[in-house]
Amino acid sequence: MKQIVFNILKVFGPTFGFGLAAAEFGDTFGIDTEFLKSYGWWSLYFFVLTSLLLGVIFAFYKDHKVKSVQLALLQSSLGDSILISEREEKLSKEIVNIINNNFAKGEYSEVVRFGAPMSRPLLLSGMLEDRIIIGNKVANASGKIGQKGDRIRALIDDVGWTNALLNKPKEAIEFINQGIILAKADGDSYMAAKGTRHKGGINQRYLGLFDEAEVNYKEALDLAEQIEVISKKDEMKGGILYGMAGLYLLKNELEKALTVSKESQRIFERLKDPEREVKAYSQKGRIFLLMGKVNEAEEEFNTGYRKAKILSRIDEIGYNLKGLGLIAFKRDLYDTAIQNLLEAEEIFITLKLKKDLEEVQELLAVCKIKLNKNHE
Repeated sequence: MKQIVFNILKVFGPTFGFGLAAAEFGDTFGIDTEFLKSYGWWSLYFFVLTSLLLGVIFAFYKDHKVKSVQLALLQSSLGDSILISEREEKLSKEIVNIINNNFAKGEYSEVVRFGAPMSRPLLLSGMLEDRIIIGNKVANASGKIGQKGDRIRALIDDVGWTNALLNKPKEAIEFINQGIILAKADGDSYMAAKGTRHKGGINQRYLGLFDEAEVNYKEALDLAEQIEVISKKDEMKGGILYGMAGLYLLKNELEKALTVSKESQRIFERLKDPEREVKAYSQKGRIFLLMGKVNEAEEEFNTGYRKAKILSRIDEIGYNLKGLGLIAFKRDLYDTAIQNLLEAEEIFITLKLKKDLEEVQELLAVCKIKLNKNHE
């Protein structure tokens, strides 16, 4: 164990102080995000993940017990490069190894305590395979020690939804259904609604089963009405309506799609939830584009891009760039289209959004052919 610590410190030494503090004061530890903003989104996530790992290793080395560590989701402007570094990948593998070792030793509480908070950083870092591995361990470990909430969340989000993002919709629905059954049995209307909403999104986007998706969304709305906390109820309803707007868009019911999308956005504006509210801009941009209202679409994509940059919503930066690239293509501005699409491509590669990546790469190929013909 000592040698492992020394080897990691040799590579990640500069963040050891941060990691030690996180290990010692995890539950009360805070981070001045303004101070760190200049470092860039992905470098900051790497910093947090590195520090978290070192803190855990130090605590384990010190008294063989992993302490709670509060994960700080740092906000920063998008850096020059958002590609996952080799060091970050190695770090993620080290985290997986620690959780696997704890699970093998029967230290199930430690698996849940350390593994559950890793969910969102791994998602936002695009390390989806590792998120599934850790999610499976958390689901199994929490089941063994009777922590129902962690098991439900891991099945629905970490394993279920992440499988969908990796274009494995059938596997995703299988795990999500397990989580929904447990959530309903436990009276957890929020997670039952979330899982059902996820099923709607999968049937809509990955399987093309629009009628089933609409049934899922309507069932999710019914479940959302059972959520007692008003803010959580509204948050869930806003997300479901966003999904329904996307469904109506695909069904070419554009007026209905626009109405529902605006309703979703108003809910998140009222909740003062900019991270969710910002998603409506790229959605409305796509709707306006299909309506043939190119100027309105461009305004939505530009607004969405600007706000997503401020919020460091990398996925939405990509979606809005994709929309602006398509508009430039329609206007025969192939240089501009290629520039926007290349940036979107880099984001989708990083986040491993295969469907969006394929669409962008197909449009890029057409743009390059058109540009070459213009130069002949």
